[in-house]
Amino acid sequence: MSGETPDEQAVRIARTALGAHLKAETQTFSLVRVSPVTWRDSSLGCPEPGMVYTPALESRHKVTLRSGDRSYEVHVAGGRGVICQGGKPEGKLSVRGVAGAGR
Repeated sequence: MSGETPDEQAVRIARTALGAHLKAETQTFSLVRVSPVTWRDSSLGCPEPGMVYTPALESRHKVTLRSGDRSYEVHVAGGRGVICQGGKPEGKLSVRGVAGAGR
């Protein structure tokens, strides 16, 4: 979305990915933290066993959201959000081209 900072865009994508995964409204998640990170490959720091990932160093974001009494870590890069719990992917979503996703 134009006018968004990179942090705001990362939070929007994270909310959209988590909302789709939990089948919940995105506004029900509270933001705990958003921080820039660099992962070594396209797994976004949350590799699936047996998968091969493209090596790449890019600026990305780690977003922590809370729903009720549970926190969720969502790794975001390039319009993609991966819900990563305990270093393993729990769900993922690409929001490229989704106008207003997560608003």
